[in-house]
Amino acid sequence: MRKLTLILAPIVIGAVLIIVVILNINLNPLVYKTSYMQNVANTLQAGKNYSIYDPNINWRALRREQIKLLKTTPQVIVSGGSRWQEASSDLISNKTFFNAHAHSDYNEDFFAIVELLESNKRMPETLILSLRYRIFEPIELRQHTGWREWIPEYRSIAERIGVDPHPLLSTTRIDHWVALLSLNDLMAQIKLRLSIKETPKSVDSYTTPTLDVIGFDGSLRWSEKNTKRFTPNYAEKDAQKRLKRFVDFDLEIDQKMVADVDKLLAYLKNKGVNVVFAQTPFHPTFYDGVQGTNFGHTLDKIELIGKAYAEKYNLQKVGSFNPHTLECSKEEFIDWHHGTPECLAKVFNQIDFSE
Repeated sequence: MRKLTLILAPIVIGAVLIIVVILNINLNPLVYKTSYMQNVANTLQAGKNYSIYDPNINWRALRREQIKLLKTTPQVIVSGGSRWQEASSDLISNKTFFNAHAHSDYNEDFFAIVELLESNKRMPETLILSLRYRIFEPIELRQHTGWREWIPEYRSIAERIGVDPHPLLSTTRIDHWVALLSLNDLMAQIKLRLSIKETPKSVDSYTTPTLDVIGFDGSLRWSEKNTKRFTPNYAEKDAQKRLKRFVDFDLEIDQKMVADVDKLLAYLKNKGVNVVFAQTPFHPTFYDGVQGTNFGHTLDKIELIGKAYAEKYNLQKVGSFNPHTLECSKEEFIDWHHGTPECLAKVFNQIDFSE
């Protein structure tokens, strides 16, 4: 009996793990399932919108599929993090627009998006890049690993323009696949489906009662439920909570990464691409609270790096981490660093698209 148990135990455990993996893939297809992302990309390319359970998806994998399917080249493309998620074509008049934002962006995303656009012959007239506060954070200190999705594209262009890419072992996506074994993730997806009656699908509207919507232009539109949740009071409380976390945080800047982006900008300049550095602001309560702190000094350093890039290559630099410079009020944020379309419009209004 004991021998039988020893034989059956690993078989049963293996079977359970396989079931967990299969369920995680199928219940979270916008993270793991390429065929599903291709279907969504096709829907968006056709001019339809697509409703989703949760915006925490594999945006980079979806963008890869979207860019492959673009039938024409957008005149303006923005590449940045979730700070840009609500930037839609409504904010830019007389220009075709594609929002290629991907959550938790790093400098490697600059390289990857350029490679994707070039390899698919879709480099726009104006490419908007944005310096996140963690943009040059050393790899070993990073909390987010989604940037590794675009490592093939990053390595391809880095080697082509003479940038020494990161060591291969530091860029593997092991964590992404190990997560398929997560029972917590599985239970979260099951709970999500039990709590929401709507089903993700192609939609004509930009909003639904309980599902967020990816617009055909790449932007994200909140559900009616989330719109009601993201009140100025919610944003104020979130800003205060984040302030306590970051006030003593001393963020490191990897100078090699700063130099690598400099080489990429030189490459784009030679290609004649109109690059614009655009900064989105923090919530006023958060920004004011970190002034004079280590984190506040880091924000100043990042702004100065962007200014130096702009001056060296004669690029436009618009926006700021400082909400007061843009006159973005507390009412124009949904949390500590995500501005509403009204605030983002003030950034776009500073860009001269005629250059």
